[in-house]
Amino acid sequence: MFKFYFYIGSLTLLFGYVIGLSVFGPTKLIKIKLSLGRYKSRRSHIIKCCGKMTCSPIKKHWRENQKNKTSQPGEKSFLSSLPTKAYSTISDEIATFGEIIHPSAPETTDPSEGTITSFSSLLPITSPDGGVSTASIITDNSIIPTIEVTTTTNADTSTTTTAAEISTTKSATTTTTPLLALSTTNWAASTGISNPSSTDLTTTVITPTTHSTTTTTTPLPTTTSSCACPTPACNVVALKETEKQKWSSPDGFFKPACGKQYFISTALKTRNDAATECCKFDMKLLTVDDGLELSCLASMNDIFLKKTSSFWTYGSNEGCQSTHVWCPARTPLDSALWAAAQPSAPATNRCVSINLKTNANASLIDQSCSTALPFICKTEMPACKATCPRNCSQIKDVNLFNKNGELLDVNKYGRWAGGNGRAYLYGAIDKKNWNDAYAFCCRLGTELVQIETADEMMTIIQLNNNITELKYTQKFWTSASQQDCPYQFEWCDSGTALAPIDTKWALGEPSFDSEQEFCVDVNLATDGSLSGNGVLEDFTCSSTLAFICEMPFPKMCPKITCPDYECVPDPKKVNESANWRATTGMFRSACNRQYYLSADKKTQKDAAAECCRYGLRLVSIETLDELKCLVEMNNWFVKNALHYWTSLSNDGIGCVRSHGWCPDGSPNSNVIPWASDALQSAETENCAAIYLSIGVVQNSVLQDYPCDTQNFYMCEGDIQPECQPSCPYTNCTKNVALFGPDDKLLNPTIFGTWKTACGRTYMFSKDYRTVEGAWNLCCSIGMNLISIETDQELKCLHDLNNSDMKYTTEYVTTGNSLGCPFLFEFCGTGARVYKNDTRWDKPYEPNNYGGSQYCLYLHLEVGASYDASNLWDLACSGQSNYICEGPI
Repeated sequence: MFKFYFYIGSLTLLFGYVIGLSVFGPTKLIKIKLSLGRYKSRRSHIIKCCGKMTCSPIKKHWRENQKNKTSQPGEKSFLSSLPTKAYSTISDEIATFGEIIHPSAPETTDPSEGTITSFSSLLPITSPDGGVSTASIITDNSIIPTIEVTTTTNADTSTTTTAAEISTTKSATTTTTPLLALSTTNWAASTGISNPSSTDLTTTVITPTTHSTTTTTTPLPTTTSSCACPTPACNVVALKETEKQKWSSPDGFFKPACGKQYFISTALKTRNDAATECCKFDMKLLTVDDGLELSCLASMNDIFLKKTSSFWTYGSNEGCQSTHVWCPARTPLDSALWAAAQPSAPATNRCVSINLKTNANASLIDQSCSTALPFICKTEMPACKATCPRNCSQIKDVNLFNKNGELLDVNKYGRWAGGNGRAYLYGAIDKKNWNDAYAFCCRLGTELVQIETADEMMTIIQLNNNITELKYTQKFWTSASQQDCPYQFEWCDSGTALAPIDTKWALGEPSFDSEQEFCVDVNLATDGSLSGNGVLEDFTCSSTLAFICEMPFPKMCPKITCPDYECVPDPKKVNESANWRATTGMFRSACNRQYYLSADKKTQKDAAAECCRYGLRLVSIETLDELKCLVEMNNWFVKNALHYWTSLSNDGIGCVRSHGWCPDGSPNSNVIPWASDALQSAETENCAAIYLSIGVVQNSVLQDYPCDTQNFYMCEGDIQPECQPSCPYTNCTKNVALFGPDDKLLNPTIFGTWKTACGRTYMFSKDYRTVEGAWNLCCSIGMNLISIETDQELKCLHDLNNSDMKYTTEYVTTGNSLGCPFLFEFCGTGARVYKNDTRWDKPYEPNNYGGSQYCLYLHLEVGASYDASNLWDLACSGQSNYICEGPI
């Protein structure tokens, strides 16, 4: 059964084929087959092109070229007519995607199999009969580019060919031949792949009437031996060669394009004289290798020259009128490079010039060789290295760093920002020329910025856009330079090349205006982005611009940077601190620490140095408890509401919004509030003072200032190792015989005057006693000899005396400094009174007159001023009134 159906199917197919031959003929049948192949090709094209370049700029150019092109013999190919950006798009995108399939073009089918061959692009050229063909560039080194032209004769016979000579045979023919509109050099430049390995190609002819196949071989032309090239005198001139090396000549301009160095003359010469002049520079008269170089020259004219003129090239048809070649190699001139209707008079105009126009395509025209024209010379780009200082590590200024190697006063140099593991200094405060900016960055232990990647460019732009302290709209120097090596920019100090075609350049850059722009800036704006052509510009190195320094920095503001103050203690001031008596200012104690409050003003740096002379350091108020102690000290002992410098600072890379306490850089815990107008200019107000209020703690706040502001200052230190005053009176015995059965004192008035005030009961004696005698008497009546531990108690006693007793005398207290001069302690309570205590009768007390005044007395005096009552030191052996105190 299977064999039966197989035979039936075979007979059906054979019958269909015979009917097809009789109805359509062999030619039509092949067309049907090819149409089916094209349908398959289009379907595969849709699959292959998905996600590729179906919307690339090349598509637009191809369609516009097809729509507007008029078929003229010798007209330029599409590739030659593309602008520079289209060329770069082709080569860049081929390099990226590997192949490009044009969405609207048919794909070539293999003659034997009808399968699809992949294309990199399809470009139109003009056929000899005026039709438009499609040239395919194939991304396979084994396949030669082909031209496919389809024409139809009156006999309804179709011909498809790519040969230089098109067959007119009235039979369907398919031929494969080289794409002559593109040289092998242009092949590599346009496709991004190497030239075909063979200089020969295969031509296959298919004749439908006989169904036979014939294969022939046609050599790819390289030179035309029959053409003659002139050999003008050629002597290199040392002066001219030097001018070439320096890219500067009084006779014209040296410019770069397409990786070549060109000299564009201003002098007019005949063609042969032009070749001689080029030789003096050790250069060659211009040859245009392909459409890509022609486009580059047009772009060079748009950017640098802006001329409309013809310039001599080394093209010629001397000795072979029908063929133009490039001398001296005699390589064929690409016919696609000619202007429309050119060459116009090959019999008389045997030389070739290039016609340049601003904002227009360049093209070739024929000229009489004796015509005087400017000319263009050409050579390879010279090998050189830009001159850079390259000594950055050698000029770091160690005086700008502390002993830990941390940069000091960072905010005075500019604004810092960080990203991608690097710190950037936007130096817009003090603008500099390029050399000074380079050296300045090195002094700071950084480098002038090297923007080697698009990512780093975007980091620099986004930091400027997003950080409030930045948002600059100006130019900043980078480290790129082409000094002594024109058009070969590199980043100093890495030596990495910065190509003129780098996408980070701004449109039209590098321009090398006036041949003086050897250095590179980055032009920033708050709305800048790395779109289009970028933001780098070449600029005159002597110009003063802002600059950007950079350095590796994994984390911004790891801690505050503290200076190494030159600390030289002054023996005299250290002694004053030890004795709690200053020539100026005052020493006070609080929270078991010693504080010095200045009477003069200094900058923060000078204040820190002065504290060091006393053996102390600038105050750090790191806890709320310490602030409470200072406020209480101020309330009772100082009574001044002033701003005092502290050690608080925001110095450090990236620390503009972070403060810390020196000398160890510990962060500020923010338990102490800032004033309402603080932190408004944190970039310039880098030091902080404490406003020490009178009253409640909440009124004491931090305030930032520029560090060179003159302020009072406060020093602190551990309490100096103190001697311990001896207290000879430790036994306090109540005499029960003086009390009645109800434990009340009998006859209290015989001891003195009794008063109640300040929440206490006081007995002011009528008799005089020594300190020891007064101690014993107070104990015998169930009380204690008075200890005046606070300002409040002293004021209370002063007011009581003013309003009632009105005494003017001294009273014995429990205070003494036995064995510890000038440090008094109240026996029984252990409270101390230092030499700098405000309760002393200043400036006379304490004075330890005669070296024997170890006991502390209360002096009460009638008077409106609170200062009228105070403390004295007197000899312990003397007798005086005394005051006993006890609970109410």
